[in-house]
Amino acid sequence: MKKCLLMVAVIAASINAFAAVALSNVKVKQRYPWNGKVDISFKFDSTRSNNVVRITAIDRSTGKRLNVVNLLDEKGTQLFAPIKKAPGEHRIVWDADKDLEAGFRTDSVAVSVSVGKYFEYPTYCAIDISGGPDAVSWPVTYFNDMPEGGWPIEYKTTKLLFKLIQPGSFMMGPGPGHGGNVIYENQHHVTLTKPFYINVFELSNKQWSLVQTNATFYTLPGTTSLGVYGSSSSQAEGDLHYRHHVLYDELRGREKGQNWPNLEVDDYSVIGRMRQKSGIAFLDLPSEAQWEYACRAGTTTAFNNGTEDGTDVLQWGEIGSARPNAWGLYDFHLGAYEWCGDFFLQQLPDAVDPMIGREAWDYHPIRGHYSSNWRYFDRGRVFSTEWSERCGARFVIFLEHNQE
Repeated sequence: MKKCLLMVAVIAASINAFAAVALSNVKVKQRYPWNGKVDISFKFDSTRSNNVVRITAIDRSTGKRLNVVNLLDEKGTQLFAPIKKAPGEHRIVWDADKDLEAGFRTDSVAVSVSVGKYFEYPTYCAIDISGGPDAVSWPVTYFNDMPEGGWPIEYKTTKLLFKLIQPGSFMMGPGPGHGGNVIYENQHHVTLTKPFYINVFELSNKQWSLVQTNATFYTLPGTTSLGVYGSSSSQAEGDLHYRHHVLYDELRGREKGQNWPNLEVDDYSVIGRMRQKSGIAFLDLPSEAQWEYACRAGTTTAFNNGTEDGTDVLQWGEIGSARPNAWGLYDFHLGAYEWCGDFFLQQLPDAVDPMIGREAWDYHPIRGHYSSNWRYFDRGRVFSTEWSERCGARFVIFLEHNQE
């Protein structure tokens, strides 16, 4: 933390977010001598069991709000916002040094404590795309349990299946001895604070035929030549083969879609049309951190099944034919390279909810597939307008995006 923040004034501002909650005894006290930590205590009574606590920092001079991320319990264990709490007295430690360094430069910070209802997201989300590109809308359903006997073929052909992924922290990048090009892969600590849905399966040929429309023409950068989206097909390989020959620009668009981490996309893009027909506003490509977090599923080994040799996950075949990872997700190590929304950055820093914007090159990371290096996964870079016979897609649904 910068020297100007060593004497930061912290003022408690309690908010009763719902009438069903009685919040009291809010106390905020910075440590003395100052060590970057702030103690926050409070009490609340509630008739509900599904309560969530949010801590927000407010710059009193500008009104800027910061959703506090670096929170610990009394034992020093990392907490992840929003925090589920039962009624009663509680004490939370805020590591203000880490959060304020990220954006606040002020001598006066207020701390807001709010208690509200926790929304339990269903485990699965399915978009019925069977009506194809000419349908007015695509029905969306939510449910908690996998069908008995496993996933029917419709979830690989005429429906897009998503699974809820809860927030957490992990070491991103290959561990020692996992191979890979260290210029492109460095190990670093990442925390994701918001849940999200991600496709259970990689996009198949059949699904691609239902989400895309007729070819859209565009001008190739730096030329007067016309290219065409959707002109190349791998349909001869079968409905359940992973879709490849997909462009980033085809998915997000050539105008608004180039402004990641802004989640706006062009209406004519594949994702733009998917949003319009499903009514899901923040369906998009995953960030690179979301992709790897979902792929690893808590593992630290070279492959996401907990092994160093890829047993059971390096089996070529149709999508969903190899064993899933611990979170029930398929196809990360084989199939297509999968586009991530981020722009490519060689060395990735420790970060909270990273979404990498354009800093140097007009490249985007591609993840997954399988390389001869026998490493955890391949990490490459491709221009957004560049054809790659191996590039496909897996989508996410951002939750609680821009909620605060």
